[in-house]
Amino acid sequence: MAARPKLAQDEWEAIQRRWEADEREGYTWLVKELGLPVSAPAVRKRAIKDDWLKLSARKEREAEKKKEARASRKAPPKESGNHRNQAIVSENHGNHEGPHIETIRGRPTLYRPEYCAQVYKLCLLGQTDEDIADFFMIAVQTLYNWQEKHPDFLESMRNGKVLADAEVVESLYRRAVGYSHDDLHIAVSMGDVIKTEIKKHYPPDVTAQRFWLKNRRPHDWKEKVEVKEEVSIEAFPDVDTLKEIFDESQRRSLVNARKHLGRADRLGLTIDQADLD
Repeated sequence: MAARPKLAQDEWEAIQRRWEADEREGYTWLVKELGLPVSAPAVRKRAIKDDWLKLSARKEREAEKKKEARASRKAPPKESGNHRNQAIVSENHGNHEGPHIETIRGRPTLYRPEYCAQVYKLCLLGQTDEDIADFFMIAVQTLYNWQEKHPDFLESMRNGKVLADAEVVESLYRRAVGYSHDDLHIAVSMGDVIKTEIKKHYPPDVTAQRFWLKNRRPHDWKEKVEVKEEVSIEAFPDVDTLKEIFDESQRRSLVNARKHLGRADRLGLTIDQADLD
């Protein structure tokens, strides 16, 4: 099987310019329209590696850099020597801990503002945090870090999970109890379009009612109600009582037998011995 051809650096740069100039997200459309010999995940990895940015996001980053540069020019001169180190120790740890090690800035974050819309749709589909992290090709802990650092991203996830569930619950309730809404009936008569405002009504749905009650009141609306019978050993008669019951039954049997003894003769009935053989 022949290996796929690799793209040159100038080809990747042309693909990057095309993606950054377009407002669409994702990379599948880019692969299809340009007929690239690589897959969408491969383009995504390249985009992360080379830090591709939409033009709007790039402008925002450049504006932030200029703002930070202006702020650094206005900042007071830094202290040097031991005085600077002592100030850091005193400010951060006091006299109880060791020297403070300043955090070294790492690579730029992979987060993008457009991820808010994407994560909202993912949550509507019922994706878990692990599924969302896999979609963005990050660790789950990184996803939690994004939620802490970017309130809009956290709000999008909450809306996708909580509000979507609430809307489904409301729709299920309305379907169970029935509801009405205004509608427009359009008909064509003799070439004329006739529009009539009507009120459309949906009667209560038994299936929705059953589903609602089974989940909200499972103890009262189970499909099968189990009835447990409790047997009390104390209510069972003792041996003497059982013997009395047996003797009384035997006595009644003897009385009934005497009543029927000779009844055939009294009624004039004869039994042929041959019929008994």
